[in-house]
Amino acid sequence: MNKRLGFIGGSDATRIMTGNWYDLWAEKTGRKEPEDLSNNLAVQLGTHTESFHIDWFCTSTNMLPMRKNGETFELVENGVPYKGTVDSVLVHSIRLPLSKEKIILECKHTNSFTNMKEQLARYMPQLQFYMHISNIKQCYLSCIFGNNQWDYRKVSCDDEYVHHMNETIRAFWTCVEDDTAPTDQIVPEINTDKIPINDMVSRDASSDNQFISIAHDYMATMNDAKSHQEYGKMLKDLVAPNEREVYSPVITIKRDKRGSLRITPSQKEN
Repeated sequence: MNKRLGFIGGSDATRIMTGNWYDLWAEKTGRKEPEDLSNNLAVQLGTHTESFHIDWFCTSTNMLPMRKNGETFELVENGVPYKGTVDSVLVHSIRLPLSKEKIILECKHTNSFTNMKEQLARYMPQLQFYMHISNIKQCYLSCIFGNNQWDYRKVSCDDEYVHHMNETIRAFWTCVEDDTAPTDQIVPEINTDKIPINDMVSRDASSDNQFISIAHDYMATMNDAKSHQEYGKMLKDLVAPNEREVYSPVITIKRDKRGSLRITPSQKEN
């Protein structure tokens, strides 16, 4: 029997949270062999460059791996066995003696046609799963895009997301325990705006009447430079210091890497 069948792992959490229940259920109940990834070039590239990726990340960020070959964590949650091996657990090298503040590192080698936002959305269940079972509250997602781009983000553990994930995994595992075939699920999307990414959050201002009113005034004064600038300042004053993005049907405000706020229209005004 495949050793992966008797527990939920990080990649399983992603499949469950994206609604891919039937195939995973078939694997967990022994009806179907898990996909053989030994000939999957993308997967093998990620596996064989993992050691380099960890070295590159640590050298670039002044972090130290506590255990370079990964670390395995186990937990039983709501009667469901969880198990996952993270790529590395890091500490800050500039905080010696070794800081007690541990951070997970998860490395991905992907194509050059995607971006960090898409990778964060794709792997958020796996990252939250690893943080939960390890009781480590932050995780770096490091991505190599193709062969010439690298980027990373720090993600924080979110209790609300984890609670919803645990409930969803429990529902799936009941199908495994009862040997009852599930249908693929439409798992309600979780709003991840409040999950800190690099200690910054996003906010949907669609129901913020003050923001929307000023945003309309901002758009209506495009030909009046002085008023337009004044409304722009009023909008930026509504952005909290820990917000990287505030969006609405009218305008979106994003904070760039230098901390400056930029306003862009979300739609054309009538």
